[in-house]
Amino acid sequence: MPQSPTITDSNFGTFASPGHDNFCSTLEPTERLNTLGWLQACPNPPAVAEEFGKDWTIARYLESNFVGALIIERAQILSPYLAKKLSTSITRLIDEPAKGFDPNFIPETHLDSMSPASTPWGYGAPRALIEQFGREKPWKIGDERVMKGIKILNEAIKQSYDPSEFLAILADKITQADADPTAVLSHILAIELKNEGSFTLVKLVAEQIEKKSPELWQHYLSLTPEDTEAAGIIAKSDLVTSTE
Repeated sequence: MPQSPTITDSNFGTFASPGHDNFCSTLEPTERLNTLGWLQACPNPPAVAEEFGKDWTIARYLESNFVGALIIERAQILSPYLAKKLSTSITRLIDEPAKGFDPNFIPETHLDSMSPASTPWGYGAPRALIEQFGREKPWKIGDERVMKGIKILNEAIKQSYDPSEFLAILADKITQADADPTAVLSHILAIELKNEGSFTLVKLVAEQIEKKSPELWQHYLSLTPEDTEAAGIIAKSDLVTSTE
């Protein structure tokens, strides 16, 4: 029986550890929360659990890790170059340090680099795809919306050269299908990303959304400051010089 992954620097923010029980089903709840959060690159799992509840947080980590690993798995088959980009850590810019973390729940490497799950696409793509899979009830492989989402994922991978382009194309396709555009924006332009020290990359994502998903971009521009704040989306004043 596969053992649950142990917490090591090498598997922080990697979504899954090959050969392990990545559902961590044998761990007691607190250890399960922290291990799943580690694979998700969450910088403070107890704080999230305190706000949303331990059961909800564990379930959210589980689905986000599962879908993050699925995205990389499909990319390895369809576009190995993109898969490598999606699964490689990125060195942080000196003037964009990580913030909002508890040092007890991150490796030292988090201070110098963004793990795959810490990047805007590592954070946004799984959550956006889950919006397509469905948030109203538990989804499972085989559901009509899930199979449609996997088809969309495959198409987005094939049409993309780099991760920011992939995220924009994926967002475009799922909002053209079944996903709510405001919900998708709340993941791919999430306010939380400002604390990840990745704002330069977020700006690249915004540029790609404008190019590859013009309808979604226009939806973003149509949102009021109150709308973006309520949805947890980065304000237009941070990303757009002019909305005219």
